[in-house]
Amino acid sequence: EIVINDFTRDGTDDLIVVDILTGDLLDRVQTGSRIANGMFLTPGGNRDVFYCTTLTVARVVWR
Repeated sequence: EIVINDFTRDGTDDLIVVDILTGDLLDRVQTGSRIANGMFLTPGGNRDVFYCTTLTVARVVWR
């Protein structure tokens, strides 16, 4: 699995989880950001990532 940014047609920056073998979209998380970021995603230690925008840093966890 890989987590990447997806700036939508509706103008929101979402995080998506993609299966790297099949290309299937596994999950989508709305960040609430109206700015296309892509600054960096940093992996956490347990199915989580740290998401940085121009205004905040957040930890996103998948269960």
